[in-house]
Amino acid sequence: MAHFYIVKVLGVVSVTLTLALITNGQMDLTKQPGAKGANVVSAVVDIIRHSCIFPDDKFFLRRLAYVESRDGVSGRTYRPGYDGGIWQVERYQFNATQHSPAIQKYFPQIQSLFGIDWTRVTWSDLRKPLYSGIASSLYTQTLSTSVPRGIEKQSMFWTHNYQSASTELSYNFTVASSLLSDNCQGNQTIDLAFILDGSSSVSPGDFLRAKEFVLHVIDIFTISLDDARVSVITYSDDAVVEMYLGANQTKEEVREQILNIQWRGGSTATGKALDLAADVVFTAAHGSRVGAPKAVILLSDGQSNDFYETKNAARRVREMGITVFAVGVGTILDLLELKEVASDPDCTHLFLVNSYDEIDTLVQEIQHASCRIPVVIGPTDVVVCELSKDNSCVYKTRNISAVQITVDCSSAILYSSYNNPYPGSAYYELTSRATTAQPVIIGVGTKGKPLYISVWGPWLHTGDGRRCYATLRPMTHEYTFELICRENGVDRECSIPADLFRYKPQICNDNWWDFTNPCTRSAVEQGKVVFPHPYNANMYLTCDLTGRVYIVICPSGTLFDQNSLQCGMGPRGNGTGHVDINPCTPEQLRAGNFFFPYLEDHHKYIHCDAWGHPWVMDCNGGFVWDQRELTCVEEFLVGVTPHPHYNPCTREMIAMGKLFFPYPDDNRHYIRCDAWGQAFVMPCEPGTVWNQQVSVCV
Repeated sequence: MAHFYIVKVLGVVSVTLTLALITNGQMDLTKQPGAKGANVVSAVVDIIRHSCIFPDDKFFLRRLAYVESRDGVSGRTYRPGYDGGIWQVERYQFNATQHSPAIQKYFPQIQSLFGIDWTRVTWSDLRKPLYSGIASSLYTQTLSTSVPRGIEKQSMFWTHNYQSASTELSYNFTVASSLLSDNCQGNQTIDLAFILDGSSSVSPGDFLRAKEFVLHVIDIFTISLDDARVSVITYSDDAVVEMYLGANQTKEEVREQILNIQWRGGSTATGKALDLAADVVFTAAHGSRVGAPKAVILLSDGQSNDFYETKNAARRVREMGITVFAVGVGTILDLLELKEVASDPDCTHLFLVNSYDEIDTLVQEIQHASCRIPVVIGPTDVVVCELSKDNSCVYKTRNISAVQITVDCSSAILYSSYNNPYPGSAYYELTSRATTAQPVIIGVGTKGKPLYISVWGPWLHTGDGRRCYATLRPMTHEYTFELICRENGVDRECSIPADLFRYKPQICNDNWWDFTNPCTRSAVEQGKVVFPHPYNANMYLTCDLTGRVYIVICPSGTLFDQNSLQCGMGPRGNGTGHVDINPCTPEQLRAGNFFFPYLEDHHKYIHCDAWGHPWVMDCNGGFVWDQRELTCVEEFLVGVTPHPHYNPCTREMIAMGKLFFPYPDDNRHYIRCDAWGQAFVMPCEPGTVWNQQVSVCV
């Protein structure tokens, strides 16, 4: 069925539907036999963690994939006669996952979330990365001891439970795990607040350990007003802001101020600390930034003064789009309260240790989680992402029906998913490309389930080159119909929704939501998740991984094209200009290729619409088309690569009109700057050398 809801507004029925424009179908390498690589492993781990079938895995599942098979890249991973897959699950280990009563409680979850009947899975299925990861997760939970925290303890756990006991093997686990990157690959612009328990139940020594824990967590970040910002709140009888997000923002200053925080003692006013975070710390006046990921890490060793005050304060913080991690320290904890504080799901946002002596074992998990929290997009949030081919911006929708994405130069690849909080090339349910000429609208379901969107800019140069940005704007689309209820010629007040559904056949002659669901299991497994609507050309159908179907409405004035699986402007001419060979084939459109060079004039380019029609477009301002960048650039830039190390093209130099500089390695070349501050190495004519005084080759 379509996603819609009905509200009554003065006798008018307003129906809001899911929208999704200019999107391509699902990619799931996690179910592809033989798939490998860090991106595939990360996708599997993210999906499993988000599903909570391996709660509190303590980063072990990620480490195990690298130790066992180097993320599947090792040549022995998919060797003949062995089906254990990336996690190298032995046949006896797999058999234990199907017969252990302790883990059968997860089978309905696996069926519901992944469409996998685990009782019918065979060992050979483990050549699919997701199956291997699930099997490893389940087997680990059949063991008599739980996974410990920390690489050293996990190495011993692995040696005793996965290999024959050997100090050498334990050493190998430690060495291999340490090769995984500890760098923050995501949110270097995070607004991060720590809330520390300073009550009497925390000794001065434990309070010092809590402060050292904060220092270790932030060590992974670059601390500055332009990068990560840090705040600290302490609470006991009352709550105090020890440091605001906009103040003392170098790592040395932050370190000094944290170490100077004093333990006070007293009761446990957890709710007041969370209120202070919502009302003071995360405000523009005190340094919180629009569009920056926001997180609270709260430490507690017991029960707060007021459960309901704490619960309501935590809810207010989360409703502001702030991710809350709760860290429980000790053996006398109020787990219900901590679960009310933490963001959902609990299994990825709630951490427990027995004492402050163990809290440092959480550092890598907290760092990893903080680096990857999404920016929440609510009804009034307009956010901007600096595009990069190395890192993505990740977003999570809240109470909106659609998101519009525009880019100011080049293009951006968008991946979205309901089931993976970090969608990417290995796993997504919908993908799109936004360009300067073609914005994208991604629809969001209206049943409260958030959509996760990651934005990549894979065609951009790195380093000190040009910066391009994507802007994401929330959207709400409503379709309004007037409903008149008349009996025996007399109008009466309508009863909504009863009258709408009782008299729908008489009110609406169309049958746009009456159809057979095409999202069969076979279709979804083959990646066929986009279909034409059977009755309306300005709509189409898309499937999620569980086989549910969604009605998607094309933008106003556009129709769905079955060849390109896109919404387009409908049948029309070949646009301006003459094109001898039309590059806008269905194969190119399905691959997401909508832009091509116009061979007759490099000041123009071809833009394909979704119906396969070529449109010849002009580059403005004397620019020319660069097919590598998929945008119009200054003519001298075409085919030229920026210098990777030397760049004299500072903002000050460009403002003074100084765009030419000597090339330090060879006077037969020179440096030319573009308007975005990129430095390009240009050759002099043969027989000439660069003269900086006249800024020409002579």
